[in-house]
Amino acid sequence: RILVLDEADRLLDGFGRETKQIISYLPRSNKRQTMLFSATISNKLRGFIKGSLNIEFDEVDCLDDRNLPGETNARVRQSYFVLKSMKDYIPTLVSIIERARQEENHKILVFFPASKIVRFLSHFFNIGLEIPVLEIHSRMSQASRSRASNSFRNG
Repeated sequence: RILVLDEADRLLDGFGRETKQIISYLPRSNKRQTMLFSATISNKLRGFIKGSLNIEFDEVDCLDDRNLPGETNARVRQSYFVLKSMKDYIPTLVSIIERARQEENHKILVFFPASKIVRFLSHFFNIGLEIPVLEIHSRMSQASRSRASNSFRNG
């Protein structure tokens, strides 16, 4: 018996009470394995793990950035754009990616709300603009997602 919470920090921010209620129906923590995945481990999440889940846990930190301020890795530059109209969506996206590609050792992650959009834009960039991109979405096999993820990490 296994409990898996992906994006645990976001899940608890928006649905903390509901998550606790669902967990109350599951076997007790000493009768199950619990895995939580999160890019950020806040003090609130640590408190939830110790208090509500009542478990001891091992934290796996892939970046070893515990001594850096804030919850987002300080080495990752983040930005956002507010579009006045959806007609600006694709030209703005292309502009951002072209600008970022000029930096040495660039890696770009773009998130979309649906796998069909991911697939469309992947083809648009790869074939239409000849800008190589990788796609990962829920409609791909796990093997395909793993290959794309490894290629991104190693590329």
